[in-house]
Amino acid sequence: MRYLLRSLGLVAIAMGGCSSESAGANIVYQLRLQASGVPLAGKYIEPQVSVLGSEWRGADAIPPADLSMLTKRDPVTVLLRVSAVDSGQRVAAAARVLDENNQLLAVGGAQLALNKDSTLPVLLVETKDNRHQALQLSLAVPAKVTAGRVTTLYGWGFSPSATVTFGSQLAPSVQWMSSVELVVTVPQGLPLGPVTVTVTNPGGVSDSRTDLGTIE
Repeated sequence: MRYLLRSLGLVAIAMGGCSSESAGANIVYQLRLQASGVPLAGKYIEPQVSVLGSEWRGADAIPPADLSMLTKRDPVTVLLRVSAVDSGQRVAAAARVLDENNQLLAVGGAQLALNKDSTLPVLLVETKDNRHQALQLSLAVPAKVTAGRVTTLYGWGFSPSATVTFGSQLAPSVQWMSSVELVVTVPQGLPLGPVTVTVTNPGGVSDSRTDLGTIE
């Protein structure tokens, strides 16, 4: 059953790169992020939005919204405001769900071309992780992979310019889908068995997991 997260209301987010004097700068569109599969243990939902101009750029941080008052949450609709200056641009929206201890329970993301009053369905993927970090690698699907095949990494805080390594080898292809999802090609020449997977953002911030991937 659909349920509107009224407590969040309309949250103004700055997309960056737009002068206040630009035509339409004071006009805003409503973006409905419809998150389905919200875990019952979820206490907070936190959205992130990026917009594609000449390159991907992120919005200002959006505070998490409290889910505890909701009796129905499939989907939860988060209402955001985006500048009409960005109409027609590609938008990548993502959300993470946290428990009462701010530990990660689920993430999801999707893209669309921004138009007036757009709706973006986002299916959340369970990514239980007892950490709370600015960059967080939490899940690989599939976890068992072979060289040259792709796996999808889920987490939080992935930069559009993030790199991925398997062991000491750089992934030959990393497709950024949103701040929570990377589609990655596994490099050749890796030994069979468990492999350390590392995501690194520009500036050197990284997160590594030894328990997410296995080379077959």
